[in-house]
Parts: sequence; structure tokens; C-alpha cells
Amino acid sequence: MINYEYTDFRMDNDGITFDGVMDGGVLISIPFADDTPKAIKNILYAMIRWNIDEWLRDNANNGYILEPGHLMLNARMQITYDSSGASPSYCIVMVITDFTEVKNQQEIWIDDTYNIQVETPELRMEFKKYCQQKLNEVLFPIDKN
Repeated sequence: MINYEYTDFRMDNDGITFDGVMDGGVLISIPFADDTPKAIKNILYAMIRWNIDEWLRDNANNGYILEPGHLMLNARMQITYDSSGASPSYCIVMVITDFTEVKNQQEIWIDDTYNIQVETPELRMEFKKYCQQKLNEVLFPIDKN
């Protein structure tokens, strides 16, 4: 088992995004960053390890070795709010792809979603506080004047 960190990959994270979802809800997507709490990063690292190991097992006969420097990682914390009154959902989403086009090479697409609701109350609170802090920085910046 190889241990990867998100900084081992080329990153595909472009800031916080807001997308409309059915029934008037919104999907808020926050990229991983250096200041993301360690406990949340550890979940991402476990997701990366498990999914890469799974991909390697499934593709053992193709002889291709996954090198993080040749892979693109999009890792985000997501909050989905449904305007119908249902509780928001919280998750970590990651997608790993190759960005080099090598002839006769299998395309790499590894994705996974992890539901934060299964974690301890303390970790769920840390996740929510961090996401709230990031949203406050974007939506309610403090004037420096």
C-alpha cells in the first residue's frame, strides 16, 4: 500500500463553486487546501490509498504504474442544501484522472464520495466549521480599511 497526500498530485481545484440542484437547492464545493484540518485530510488520504489500490488490483495485468505526478486530483468538500427543508448533506469528493495522452495506455478515472455523516460528532463539527470559515472568507470578507 502506497501512501499518497493530495500535494503529491497535480491539483485541479479552482476555488469555491456554487451550483444549482433540483428543487431549488444548491451544491457548495470547497477545494482542499494547505489549511484544511488534518483530520479531514486524513479521510481524503485514506480515500486516495484505497481507490488507487483498488484500481491497481483491477488493472494488474496492464503493467501501468500509477505515478501521482502524472495524475490530476480534484478533491473537494461538498455541502448540498435542499430548499425543501431536508438537512444539508456533507461529503468529500475526489476524482483522479490522467492528464497525459500516451498511446495504448488505459485511461485513468478514479472517483469516490465519502459521506461525513458517518463520522464522529467532533469530526462532523470540524468539517462544518472549516467549510463555514471558507464560505465566510468568500461571501463576507473583512474589510482591511
